[in-house]
Amino acid sequence: LYGKGNSYKDTVKNLKLLKKGQENGTLTNSPNALLTITRYSLGHHKQIIDEYVKLGLQKIHLRPMNTFGGKKKAIQNLVLSHDDFMAFYKDSLDYILDLNAKGVYFVEVGAFIFLKKILTGLDPNYMDIRSPCGAALGQLAYNFDGDVYTCDEGRMLSRSGIAEFKIGNVTDNTYSELIEHPVVKTMCIASCLDNLPGCSQCVYKPYCGVCPLENYFETDSIFAQHAYGRRCALHTSILDYLFKKIQDERSRKVFNEWIKRG
Repeated sequence: LYGKGNSYKDTVKNLKLLKKGQENGTLTNSPNALLTITRYSLGHHKQIIDEYVKLGLQKIHLRPMNTFGGKKKAIQNLVLSHDDFMAFYKDSLDYILDLNAKGVYFVEVGAFIFLKKILTGLDPNYMDIRSPCGAALGQLAYNFDGDVYTCDEGRMLSRSGIAEFKIGNVTDNTYSELIEHPVVKTMCIASCLDNLPGCSQCVYKPYCGVCPLENYFETDSIFAQHAYGRRCALHTSILDYLFKKIQDERSRKVFNEWIKRG
């Protein structure tokens, strides 16, 4: 939590400094602000998106809050139900599409990831939505003490006393030893959709992915206990809505522009 000062003012101040650096050539990458949606976000989707646009940002990633590495009970009142999140997501995406139709280029990142796969057959290689997932195979997370984890979620879980996803330390292990760790192999098996009941026969399998860490945090097993858990319901609902929007000519035009420029 931000304990002192005004987090909004400080965030805007630093974003403007980054934008200035981009404009004068000292910063090569475009700055962005990662949004986490909580109950406080409900009813404010237009204000949130308008603020991004006002700050010169061209994309937003609408993500529900997770509790990795935190006290689940302490922040439970901030977490949205599936229905509340999807209502927020649909309203937000519709508003973003309206802005694009008016000439304001603005992208919802989650939709873009799925649409890239759907409309082009290409995979943008987003670590959390691929088969197998990117844990250790596409990313590694390094802690301040040199400990190495399969992914940042694994590093965050270690803060809750769950160290099962540590695969070594930079001072003790070579890269080969890290990547050949039994946990890495197990994570690969647990996130390959061809092996998972429900996922293997799902119509959305070519576009989707699972997170073994999320399964572990919720059920104490990296293997999903059933095919239709929280993450599955979220992806299914988003994909259902995207396929509905693809059939609309105006929306399809916007999506194609995202793919072209993305």
